[in-house]
Amino acid sequence: MGEWGERVVAQGLANLAILSPVLLAYIAGFVLSLVFWRRSPRACLLALLGTTEMFLTAVVLTFVWPYVSLLGSRSGWSGEEFSRAFAVLGVIQSCLYAGGLVLLLLAVFAGRSRPDGHYPGRGADAGCPPTVWVP
Repeated sequence: MGEWGERVVAQGLANLAILSPVLLAYIAGFVLSLVFWRRSPRACLLALLGTTEMFLTAVVLTFVWPYVSLLGSRSGWSGEEFSRAFAVLGVIQSCLYAGGLVLLLLAVFAGRSRPDGHYPGRGADAGCPPTVWVP
């Protein structure tokens, strides 16, 4: 693997240790999606996709960041080149996490209905403001 690869792996593993609480939360979301699949398959599918996407983003990018850093230092990048590379990587990371979060939010509201069984925005109440329901 060489010294370069070993440094990337070592830094990535150290970063994974730091991220372990978040990674465990993603795994819990994944497992809960499977456990409750029969109860609400659409919501569970969305939650499963969201948590899986966020987990994979965290793991993969944990190794990409140190790789880009070492690549830049080995290639003699200027401060501006480092800044540009990390900005692009940051935007990619933010977009991927936003996608996972959108899937989780869709899972929260997938197939929700009011207590009376009607879906808001359909039928007679289509133009009315939403009502507050407290269980």
